[in-house]
Amino acid sequence: MLLEVYWTPLRGRIQIDEALFTHRAGLGRRGLRQVWVVGMIEERSSEAFCFVVRERNSRTINHLITTHCLQGSYIIHDGWGAYARIPNTYRHHRYVHHNNDPDNTSRIEGVWGELRAFMRNIYSGGVVETNIRSLIQELVFRRSCREMDADIHEEIIYALSNY
Repeated sequence: MLLEVYWTPLRGRIQIDEALFTHRAGLGRRGLRQVWVVGMIEERSSEAFCFVVRERNSRTINHLITTHCLQGSYIIHDGWGAYARIPNTYRHHRYVHHNNDPDNTSRIEGVWGELRAFMRNIYSGGVVETNIRSLIQELVFRRSCREMDADIHEEIIYALSNY
C-alpha cells in the first residue's frame, strides 16, 4: 500500500474523529451497508491517516492511537465514548464542543468532506468497501503530496520504486 511507504507517527496536537460512510453491499441493489472510518490529522503538518474499522470501540481507537500517534501528543476528539479510555501516556486528551471552542475537530471533519466529494466525483451510485479503502488511501496520498508541495507523479514513481 502506498500509505505505508509514507508512514511516520503523528505528534503534537492531533484531531481524531470517526465518520460513517455507506456502500453497496454487492454489485446489485441489495441495499447499503455502513462503513465506519476513523481519521486523525496532525494540526501542525496536516498529515492525515484514515482507517476503515469494523468496530469503533475503545479497543480499536486505542490501538490506532498507540500505533499511529507518538506518546505525549495532545489528542482532540468529539467526545465519542470510546475516547474515554485513551491511555495516560498521551499528555492530554480533550473533548471539544463544536460551538466556539478554540480546540476543535474541524480539520479532520474537513477531511471527511473532501473524502465524500472525492467519492461522489468517482462513484455516483455508491461504492463497495474495497473501493472505499482504495479511495481513502488515494485521498490521503494526494493530501500528503499537496501539503508537501510535491509533484504527485514523481511521488508515485518514488513510492513504486520503494514498494
